[in-house]
Amino acid sequence: MIDSLPEELLEQAQLLLNLPENQANLRRSIANCYYALFNLLIRDATALWNVPEHRYNLARQFEHKRMKEASSAFTQSLPRELAKLKRPSRKYEVIDHLLNITNTFGRLQQRRHDADYDLSSLLTREVAQAIHESTRVAFDYWKDIKDEPRAHDYLYSLLFKDRG
Repeated sequence: MIDSLPEELLEQAQLLLNLPENQANLRRSIANCYYALFNLLIRDATALWNVPEHRYNLARQFEHKRMKEASSAFTQSLPRELAKLKRPSRKYEVIDHLLNITNTFGRLQQRRHDADYDLSSLLTREVAQAIHESTRVAFDYWKDIKDEPRAHDYLYSLLFKDRG
């Protein structure tokens, strides 16, 4: 597995925004943002697996639809958790960051789908830059919370449906 792929995809998304403004560059930039976050989450989820030889095959088990469903479920439930917490606190910050990440993932998946399949509207550099910026923020937030138990709950949910 290529450990630097998520960061490379995010960097490539920015490079595409620096090229001439055309629909191909803008749409590929948006798709790269989605795939950057998608691969970041998968990389960090599989890194928690104790048998390195299994990580590649484990990574292949993640599905876009399941990840969107899990992200949507977290996006809906996390505000209730936030409401119960006092701020400022580390727990509040973790849940707040996780809410941003889950929300960003769901929006990015839709934006990528639109960029690839909805050719009825023209994208602008401003829209693509805003998408890139929100992805960069999600990366920064993830770096801050990826070792937290609640972040691990999210990673687990991306692959496994809660039967509890």
